[in-house]
Amino acid sequence: EFMFHVKFGSYPPPEVLVALWQCFDNYISCSGSVELEAVFFGKPVPGVGNFSARRFPEYLYRMIHGMALSNKPNASLEEKAETLLAIYDIDKDVSSFLRGYRRWRAKHQSRQDAMDYSGSGS
Repeated sequence: EFMFHVKFGSYPPPEVLVALWQCFDNYISCSGSVELEAVFFGKPVPGVGNFSARRFPEYLYRMIHGMALSNKPNASLEEKAETLLAIYDIDKDVSSFLRGYRRWRAKHQSRQDAMDYSGSGS
C-alpha cells in the first residue's frame, strides 16, 4: 500500500506511516542485531533469496502484461519482451521469459476466474 501511494504521488494513510515508523524504530532499537530487510519483509528464504529476488520476476511479468495490453499493435510480444529485458539489463532468453510470463498469466487468470465464479452465485 505504501509503494502504491508513493508511486501515484499521494500520501499514505496514517496507519501505513505509523507501521513504517515502527519498522524503523524496531530496526534501530535492535542495534545492529537484525537486517533491515528482515524487519520489513521477514527473513530471506534459503534457496529462494531475499524479498526483492522473490518478487522481481512477478514485477517483470506485470510490466510485460501491461505492455502486451498497450496499444502498440506494430510491436510483437517478443519485441516488447526484448525491450523490457534490455531496460533492466537482464541476460535471459526472450522465449524462456515469455514462457514464464504465460504461466504467470494463466495462474492469475485462473484465480480471477475462480473469484468471478464464486461471486456469481450470490
